Amino acid sequence: MIVVIRGPLLSVTGYGCHTRQIWQWARSKPGWDVYAAIVPWGHCTYYIDPNEEEGIIGDVMQRSQTPPQKPDVSIQVQLPDEWDPTMAKVNIGVTAGIEADKCSEKWVSACTKMDKVIVPSEYSKLSFINGGLEESKIDNVPEAITCSFGESANSLDMSKKLDSLTTDFNFLVFGQITAQNADTDRKNTFNCLKWLCEEFQGKKNVGIVLKTNLGRMTQQDKEAAHIMINKVISAVRKGSYPRIHVVHGLMDKKEVGQLFTHEKIKALCAPTRGEGWGLPILDAAAAGLPVIATSYSGHMDFLKHVKYLDVDFKLVQIPDAMVDGRIWVAGAKWADPVEKKFKSRVRKFLSAPTIPTGWAQEAKQDIRKKFNLQSIFPEYDAALGDIIDVS
Repeated sequence: MIVVIRGPLLSVTGYGCHTRQIWQWARSKPGWDVYAAIVPWGHCTYYIDPNEEEGIIGDVMQRSQTPPQKPDVSIQVQLPDEWDPTMAKVNIGVTAGIEADKCSEKWVSACTKMDKVIVPSEYSKLSFINGGLEESKIDNVPEAITCSFGESANSLDMSKKLDSLTTDFNFLVFGQITAQNADTDRKNTFNCLKWLCEEFQGKKNVGIVLKTNLGRMTQQDKEAAHIMINKVISAVRKGSYPRIHVVHGLMDKKEVGQLFTHEKIKALCAPTRGEGWGLPILDAAAAGLPVIATSYSGHMDFLKHVKYLDVDFKLVQIPDAMVDGRIWVAGAKWADPVEKKFKSRVRKFLSAPTIPTGWAQEAKQDIRKKFNLQSIFPEYDAALGDIIDVS
């Protein structure tokens, strides 16, 4: 059976991770002749070393060629209006969906032309159903943990960098800066930094480790990110505390694992407005790192297995400036995390971290068991077995 995986297979993005996980599932099928149809993904960095991602990049590059005949199956990991429903005999669309409570009619229309649609979370599934898609057309299959836990030359180097932090109690903020201002910043990074700086004003023992970028892992991106971060911090922080430590650049799986497990990193802060899935939050849970997160959207599918520090929210309409009719539609809502609740959570965690840390440590093996890559493969089989041969 000829199968084509189309998506941003070489991109250093969430969609890239998702596509490569599907690639590995497809490549595990002995009767499948799998080809890669590589597409670009916005403003991002791309892997060029075949040895990256444990050799998966090289495998993708080697299989990036035109199939000898029309494929039996295409699995297309893109935004819905980018799918091609004529690419193969059976066409499957995969997307993270939208981080609001409903998607556009254009996306629903694109879904109806595919044989099946897969999203990672129940939240994403509901956003399509709320947009008018029939429930029988869509299923959700979770994404797998992306970091790994073990030593390598790079992870040891990361450990040394974290050892050198001047603060011993650090909150981790992990994610790309997704907008130019706080109102339209889906990850809510600007407000997260602002609230942490306000709450821990002048505290010399508290730090914030910010792993971020604006889309690329270049020096220009790093400098632009620093300018944006400094603008937020200078408006609220008086003096030099709390310390802000910025981590920028490409990290492999073990480096990320080291970041989540280092003794100076005490909790992940994720007061997000909405997630299709939330890979950094999943990786933190798998590492046994306490999570302080908005109790809404895609990451609830795995945080329901963990005791975490929830942040209350209000559902509010997305800003008018975001409405484009394609991705963001008028009337769609996302979460507005409650500032007072977030500050209360981080304040109490600083004073009494032992119990939440115990919760996280107790849950990590369960998370690793449920959401490792091999555990995800049978879920793809179950979701797609009625339309293709997955044996």
